[in-house]
Amino acid sequence: QLIATFNRLQAEHQRFMQHLASQGLTGDLDLMQRLMLKTSARNRLVGEISEIHTGAVNDDVRLSLPGGQIVRATITRESTQELGLKPGREVIALIKASAVMVARQEAGGLRLSADNQIPGRVAQRRAGAVNDEIVIDLDGGGTLVAIITRDSAERLALAEGGEVYAVFAASSVILGVMD
Repeated sequence: QLIATFNRLQAEHQRFMQHLASQGLTGDLDLMQRLMLKTSARNRLVGEISEIHTGAVNDDVRLSLPGGQIVRATITRESTQELGLKPGREVIALIKASAVMVARQEAGGLRLSADNQIPGRVAQRRAGAVNDEIVIDLDGGGTLVAIITRDSAERLALAEGGEVYAVFAASSVILGVMD
């Protein structure tokens, strides 16, 4: 009985999806699914895989954001295979706000080991008792949120409109796909 019910539901779902496709609505459905994803990560960036550098254990996956920035993610080779990742595939990159550091360009320059150093401007600084939330508008569109100590925000003199870099390690990026 259960298997028969499942088969009927599956057949009905297939008919529904074919109807949506005939109406040209599958793209809208994909967008709605993307917007419905709930996660505790403050940062969700949608991009397209541009390159995958395969390693023995981990892969270096690079995705292009709509603004042209490249985000690097280090994930296991097994995950690359399970997610069916390949160049051209759309993915969602999740980064916790606490994993994002904020840097400013100084006269002497700044060299960091973090793979991701994405330019932008401070859109908003929300002060807290201990930590501040920094919302960064990325060049070309999109935003990233960083949670940094209030002392760090003061030391960097962060103010709306100021040029900054959102900095995070490739190992802090979680990739997801919509099947």
